[in-house]
Amino acid sequence: MDSLKNGLESMRQAMAALDLENPLWAALAAIVVTVFFLILIRIWRRITNRLGARLRDVWSTRLKPLRFQNLDILSAEDIASLLEDGLKVLHRLGTIVLVVLNLNLVFGIFPATRGFVATVLGIVTTAIATMFEEFVAYLPKLAVIIVTALVAYYAIRLARLIFRGLATRRITISGFYPEWAMPTFGLIRLMIITVAFVLVLPNLPAAHSPAFRGVSIFVAILVSLGSTAAVANMVAGVVLTYTRAFKIGDLVRIADTLGSVQEKTLFVTRVTTPKNVEIAIPNAMVLANHIINYSSLARREPGLVLHTTVTIGYDVPQEDVRTLLIEAAMATQNIEPEPEPFVLVTSLDDFYVSHEINAYTRQARSMPATYSELHGHIVDNFNKAGVDRRTTRRSETETPWHCPRTICRRTTNLRRSRSNPSRGCLVKRRRADAPSLSLPQFSFTAPPQAGSLRHNGARPVVG
Repeated sequence: MDSLKNGLESMRQAMAALDLENPLWAALAAIVVTVFFLILIRIWRRITNRLGARLRDVWSTRLKPLRFQNLDILSAEDIASLLEDGLKVLHRLGTIVLVVLNLNLVFGIFPATRGFVATVLGIVTTAIATMFEEFVAYLPKLAVIIVTALVAYYAIRLARLIFRGLATRRITISGFYPEWAMPTFGLIRLMIITVAFVLVLPNLPAAHSPAFRGVSIFVAILVSLGSTAAVANMVAGVVLTYTRAFKIGDLVRIADTLGSVQEKTLFVTRVTTPKNVEIAIPNAMVLANHIINYSSLARREPGLVLHTTVTIGYDVPQEDVRTLLIEAAMATQNIEPEPEPFVLVTSLDDFYVSHEINAYTRQARSMPATYSELHGHIVDNFNKAGVDRRTTRRSETETPWHCPRTICRRTTNLRRSRSNPSRGCLVKRRRADAPSLSLPQFSFTAPPQAGSLRHNGARPVVG
């Protein structure tokens, strides 16, 4: 920098030493100097153009894209464009330097502007010298930043190799499951980047200035206030990962959502429903609700139990119902023959019996289709066997009859007939060989033959 300043000063003194007090000679000298520098600028332009043409030929064959893992950060065309822009910047800087030299020499020719040239030249050279000294003084901190970045980069690469080995079971650690490998690597990588950033931050330019500190505090407040939900989802994602609640491909029910897990990240869990609808559930919501995993035990012996309930009247033999249900289950695809399907009687209601068919399957993801096929086989088997699954509140041994309105006035628990109020309430009359009818609130003996009930003066027995 001092040599450049001394060279410009010597040139200015040489021009001043000439006998240029005559304005005509001074103007002629200024024109000559300007023409000379215009020629230099033109030569500089040709040099940069030829250099750019040669570099383009090299870039088209030898440049390779800048990649990170399988992601192209910069393609070869992008890198070539950046290099061309750098060459243009170099050309413009050289042109600016030649123009400044030309102005310095031209203004130095005339006595009235020599002082102005010296002042401007001093300011420019002082600024350039200060920038250069600051850059030299910053080199140790720059070296610390570069070394920290390199150490962090290779530490991340080493961690990736280790955790990939754990994921593929080439490396085994007792109690460490393979599905934990990549999420743990993500946490380790985040920790390495955070430590590297903390080490690099004090070495950045103007890191200790009040403006930098103010901006840092403002950004920290914005992040802390705006990332509450994001942090909650991230923590929930970590918890779900290490609790092993589900894996990719499992059929799960999260709250009211049933579907297969397609993706599990730190923030959301993506589930595809049987209707081919993708639902993104925040991990905080997943952790707050109960999770039913249908696939976790389906992969083991004896498998997942599918069950459905059928209600059949008391007149159908229980053994026949059991046989029909087991045959329907055995005819269904994805149902395992071993262990054999079984039937449970779950309830005895007033007019029907509830039978539950249970069958094992290994195909949890096909559960909706398996249920549909099982229901179809049950309907077909019962129809072929002539079993009517419709349950009515009136047995085949009962025939409707009407009681006089005199009894309805004394009893409030019998419902009045809306179709024909004059005939009283519709109750049930049993056959002559049927036992006496017992109602919740009163009891009486049904007449032995059809016809209207004749009141013999006896009052109903109130229960």
